[in-house]
Amino acid sequence: MALGIGATPDGRFARNVLADGTRSPSAGADTEGPTAVLNSVGKMPFMFTELFNQRFMPQFLEGENKLLFNEYLREWYEKMTIPHIQFNVVDSGVLREAQKTPDQYPDLQVRVAGYSAYFVDLAPETQESIIMRIEQGFA
Repeated sequence: MALGIGATPDGRFARNVLADGTRSPSAGADTEGPTAVLNSVGKMPFMFTELFNQRFMPQFLEGENKLLFNEYLREWYEKMTIPHIQFNVVDSGVLREAQKTPDQYPDLQVRVAGYSAYFVDLAPETQESIIMRIEQGFA
């Protein structure tokens, strides 16, 4: 929770989390694709180890998209201003299903904030923050 932070014009309610990482965009704000987010985040000077979370749908990392993802990683590396990115590669449908039937998904792991955890063991608020991350893909 963002205690002491009021509601914002984008529809975020008072005390709701601003972003799930120090470099991550607010949920729903990264609508121009992963490279646009990378370019935006890369403009900030490196200060200390900071979190930058992104979530990709599995189908966008298969086939020819593997080459695009490789180029994306190369672009990240060449910027030299983003200490690390942590990725989740899972779609919202799977995460919602895991919330409904956790016994069917005991091995589903996600990156949270610098660590990995079993999704079904996370607090509902943390599960929602992961689901709210934009499902990135390549156009």
